[in-house]
Amino acid sequence: MAPEINKLLESLSQNERKIIPHLEEKDITEICKKSNLDKVSVIRSLEYLKNKKIIDISTKKEKIISCLMGLLMPMTFLM
Repeated sequence: MAPEINKLLESLSQNERKIIPHLEEKDITEICKKSNLDKVSVIRSLEYLKNKKIIDISTKKEKIISCLMGLLMPMTFLM
């Protein structure tokens, strides 16, 4: 192996090494399950790998609205 690759491999933390085999998963929850790490550790490790220019991260924002019963019900008020 090239010396640059050896140096890069030596720089990886234990958590980074745990998640690398599961990077094909697109869902953080799945990476957590397969690596046996909590969500914060996985997110932090992904950020470290991104900072080391080993991976690129794309995010998708979703807005979720829920109510107590899990249903959105129209309400009419009579005055």
